[in-house]
Amino acid sequence: MEVPSRVVAAFSETGRYTGCRSLGHGHIHDTFTVDCESSGGCEKFVFQRINHQVFKNIPSLMSNISRICRHLSSKAVDVRHALELLSTDDGCPYHQDHEGNYWRVYRYIESSRTVEHGATAAEVYEIGRSVGRFLRNLDDLPGEPLYQTIPGFHDTLARVTALTKAVETDTHGRVAGAHAELDFAFASRPIALTHDMLLASGRLPVRITHNDTKLNNVLLDQKTGAGLCVIDLDTCMNGCLLHDFGDMVRCAVSASAEDDPEALQPIDMDNFSALLEGFVVGVDGFMTPAEWDGLASAGSLMTYELGVRFLTDYLQGDVYFKTHYPGQNLVRCRAQFSVLKDLLALEDTFRDIVMRLR
Repeated sequence: MEVPSRVVAAFSETGRYTGCRSLGHGHIHDTFTVDCESSGGCEKFVFQRINHQVFKNIPSLMSNISRICRHLSSKAVDVRHALELLSTDDGCPYHQDHEGNYWRVYRYIESSRTVEHGATAAEVYEIGRSVGRFLRNLDDLPGEPLYQTIPGFHDTLARVTALTKAVETDTHGRVAGAHAELDFAFASRPIALTHDMLLASGRLPVRITHNDTKLNNVLLDQKTGAGLCVIDLDTCMNGCLLHDFGDMVRCAVSASAEDDPEALQPIDMDNFSALLEGFVVGVDGFMTPAEWDGLASAGSLMTYELGVRFLTDYLQGDVYFKTHYPGQNLVRCRAQFSVLKDLLALEDTFRDIVMRLR
């Protein structure tokens, strides 16, 4: 697929369309870099076809993103430290084409790169620092609360309930081939209980969070390796700081790919320490005692939750995450649960590292 020329033309600031290629490996949207020419020369833009089956209220979603981009831009010391969202000629931050697809455009951040997996300690330090800074800078976002783009996105117990329903209905006849994964998922349910009780009690503050802090959602400078900015803002909404830290832990401490059927790489303790230190520097002192207490187990929580989500999607017929071969979501689930077992065994060690830094 390519970006239709008439879609590019809807954003007149981009200039004349000269080329297009696919970008990244996202599970949800279709993303492209588009080359354009104008009187100022050649420039690149990032076009995304928004998945409106997942995000059903596009105006509210894009209102969130517009507010966040403006707020972060006002605090950025460099133009590459915040995303710049372009508007159509009538000032709308998205365009709906004749086929009903929704498109948005960001100005491409030059000399940037991402890390998929297997990041170094220096890279994860910068990623942790960037996400911490992102959370700190959004703490004073003015105006009404952000629209909840996916309600209950990190309600882990609700994810387990959804898995239970998927087992009961078994719409695609896949339960029989996933008994080992289901047994582990339901036996591990207590992982979610303690965290959800803390949230319900109010001990964990509600903050504006990113909610999808995979390593490749932070741009790094190609030359220096320094963190630039956080991208993929669709799930930015009220949430818990531990979700963002835990999702980074899940990715940073294992060199295995997300769909590695073996996932036998040892947990990288140096990466955990580097990620934690960068994150603490980034948030710059605004964590509460309860948030500090939860850092050591945050990776286990988010790894468990994602494994449950992959397993649920597999049973439901792969309706949320993109797949490239049959059974990929089940393989993804197995990989997450393999990493989870290692994380659970190391939580006391993680706790010691947190205490020393604290």
